[in-house]
Amino acid sequence: WRLHPSAALPILYSIFLTSAFNYAAQAWANKHSSPALVTAFFPLQVVFSALFSWVFLSEVPTAGQYAGGTLIVVGLAVLVSGKRAQLMQPPPSSATVEPLRAVAACDS
Repeated sequence: WRLHPSAALPILYSIFLTSAFNYAAQAWANKHSSPALVTAFFPLQVVFSALFSWVFLSEVPTAGQYAGGTLIVVGLAVLVSGKRAQLMQPPPSSATVEPLRAVAACDS
């Protein structure tokens, strides 16, 4: 396997461009959401890589890849729905929080 010298510049350009975009998008998402939720979306990179390979390179995914992609998407949907349910709950009252602080103080 050899890399033709004329291909080195476009490859380096695409690596740095996509890396810069990914870091900028992650920083923006962290600013507008929780870090845990942002991190949960990282496994989607694998799913989109497989999807783009299928669309642009005609590489047909295997049954295991379909199953893995499905598990990633279902897991992310469960996480997002749980986060949404958590955000819809009213904040705890001080009567609920104070006993928890007392228990935490006793444990330490």
